[in-house]
Amino acid sequence: KVLKERGAEIHIPHSPANVKPDSDLVIYSSAIKEDNPELLQAKKLGIITLSRKEFLKIFTQKFKTIAISGSHGKTTTTSLLIAIFEHAGLFPSFIVGGKLPFLNNRNGRLGKGNWLILEADESDKTFIEINPTITVTTSLDKEHLEAYTSFEDLQNSFRKFITQAKEFAVINNDDVYLNQIKKSLPLEKIITCGIEKPAVYSARNIQVLRKT
Repeated sequence: KVLKERGAEIHIPHSPANVKPDSDLVIYSSAIKEDNPELLQAKKLGIITLSRKEFLKIFTQKFKTIAISGSHGKTTTTSLLIAIFEHAGLFPSFIVGGKLPFLNNRNGRLGKGNWLILEADESDKTFIEINPTITVTTSLDKEHLEAYTSFEDLQNSFRKFITQAKEFAVINNDDVYLNQIKKSLPLEKIITCGIEKPAVYSARNIQVLRKT
């Protein structure tokens, strides 16, 4: 409904007729199979097709990108960073897996600044295909193993995500599996954070404040 109000054309169900011959580009998500009628039609028409992760690899090169990933907490952490940057007047671009009440329930925006804050999904290995300036890793757990050959493969993918940060990587030092990975990382690029274990940045005297 919101997308329609903003001028987007929404077609249900998928059909070859939905693909306009004059389209420049078709982007498809990991949920779209190779035999999808719209994807097949785009290829038949000679339209450039990119998977979401292929598109993000190109798109993230145009910004100073902060990529947030983790088995748990990435949407919350991404939203918090967007709020901080927004209140600082930096007007960031962002892509997040949830609606932001403080930005009219948007889950994405092309901003005016040079920062992109991106929730980087590990469920289909998208997070190792991007070009981050900074990475933030919240947690690591035995999830989405259907996309990986083993838990070790998942751990290695997180290791690759963390080390591809151009400037530095932030990791949650309280997480058991991230602590294991940390031992094999270039420590000069790692900034730790947490609550329980010693870290470069630790939260203290935490208070939960609610508006009445």
